[in-house]
Amino acid sequence: MKHIMAILLALLAATGVSAKKQPDWIKSKPADTGFYTGIGSAPVSAPDHDRQAKENALSDLMSEIKITIENQSLLSRIDENGKYSERYTNDIRSKSKAWLEGYELVDTYNDGEQYWVYYRLEREKYARLRETRSKEASETALDLWLKANKSLKNGEFINAASLYAQGIRTLEPFGDMRLEVVADGTTMNIASELTYSLQSMFSQFSMTLTPPKMTVTPFNAEASEILVRIKSGSDNLQGIALSATIDAGSAKINVKAPTDRSGHTRISVSDVSAKPSQRHITITPLLDFDGIFNTPALETLATPLIKMIRPGKVSVEIKDSGLKACYTISDSESANIGRQIATFINKSYFDIVESDTAADLRFDITTSFRQGNIVSGPMYDMREYFSTVTVTVTDLNSQSVVATAHIDDMRSVAPAKTSVKKARNDANRQVLKKIQKELDSQLLAAKFQRKAIERQNGTVTNDAFFYSDQDED
Repeated sequence: MKHIMAILLALLAATGVSAKKQPDWIKSKPADTGFYTGIGSAPVSAPDHDRQAKENALSDLMSEIKITIENQSLLSRIDENGKYSERYTNDIRSKSKAWLEGYELVDTYNDGEQYWVYYRLEREKYARLRETRSKEASETALDLWLKANKSLKNGEFINAASLYAQGIRTLEPFGDMRLEVVADGTTMNIASELTYSLQSMFSQFSMTLTPPKMTVTPFNAEASEILVRIKSGSDNLQGIALSATIDAGSAKINVKAPTDRSGHTRISVSDVSAKPSQRHITITPLLDFDGIFNTPALETLATPLIKMIRPGKVSVEIKDSGLKACYTISDSESANIGRQIATFINKSYFDIVESDTAADLRFDITTSFRQGNIVSGPMYDMREYFSTVTVTVTDLNSQSVVATAHIDDMRSVAPAKTSVKKARNDANRQVLKKIQKELDSQLLAAKFQRKAIERQNGTVTNDAFFYSDQDED
């Protein structure tokens, strides 16, 4: 019998299973006023069950540590209404666990299914350790604050934001504490300085656009320029990339480069379509904050900050080009797409008139639409259709062709039972998108002569005017 018990004990030892009975600390967590205690477990089947159990025990231990947010601490500045206190205090515990030391393993237990561990940490030892670590973090944060100030003074906006954020991130494990440092003989609250500096650089971000309003000649290849200057307070910001878009019609808009050391860059605007006559160019700073505001405290800080940086706008007024256009269609079947193209021309380029006599340009629209084969589908049969559309733009003063847009046999499909009229209308919508794209490209590059300057009592004055400053070859 003794021999059998010895074998069983050896087997239990080999598998790590404890032969002792389940300890009381598993049933009821020990109460010890001098220590923080943590109990954790993990399935024995897990390959790293000992590490998992330890992690769980230390998390349990940290949950015993009371977090009290002191006045003028980092979190008191961020969470004034107490809305996120629980989230932040949990984050403090999680970050504090990373530098925790001085804890001791009291006991372990393995019942064959679960592996249990019992850790404890002396309360006074933890208080001394936290005080030491908070001072170290405060000094690191002060260094980051000084570097961020220098970076902002050099116009490096993103780098300054990143350094301020690093300083705040360093303080987050001690975000409930009032943390003071001495710099140049002055005592200051480093958490307050970091958050104030970060908020200040965003709130003082400014973009000056010169001119704020511009008048341009339509279809002019010679560019007008917008001078952009970006600052934060008195500091010129360099390396700020921009995007610029016009809110209606079309135009060629080019941002020359990111801002230089003086905070300046230029945006060129050319080949602006004639319509609508009033519009805006929106200029947006492209600021990449990816990976900077990546903790609960920083996310909360960043949300209102980023909203402070708003796009700038330049009003654009288009001179009246005086150009008129008419259009013709090849047959009655082309009437629908002809009207759609005319609407596009009237909206973006020229007023539509009824005859050549009153027009400067003529749009000749020819179309064909033919049926193809029936194609079997999984649910019902489909019929192929093929559309061909050509739009030729003629300058009526010189009788020269200035643009041609052509779509050849564009394939579309419709259920075999669909009427030809509906199938054609559906196909026209697809054709129109491509025709508009081609016309946009060619009309912006074309040169036009205006023959009709004055139209009074039916009289036409033949006065040629080129809408391009580029001479003919």
